[in-house]
Amino acid sequence: MRETLKIRHYVVGVIYHAGERSVQIMSSRDLAKYFNIARSTVSIALKELVDQGYLIPVKGKGYFTNPRKIICLLYTSDAADD
Repeated sequence: MRETLKIRHYVVGVIYHAGERSVQIMSSRDLAKYFNIARSTVSIALKELVDQGYLIPVKGKGYFTNPRKIICLLYTSDAADD
């Protein structure tokens, strides 16, 4: 599995479990350590997730999940079940 996909799966899981709440994800340093990948790879993955609307960056605080994406995830999940 591509390293950036590991981060994406983690974030999607956090969004799914958080439901309609916005929650802070692990820091890029912690994500790199947890997944045993370079911080530059984590930064690329986080930027992609911000660009796609899954994460909201808060300067000086970190990254937070976008609760509006739970609707997209649930819709996509329901469509996959059909």
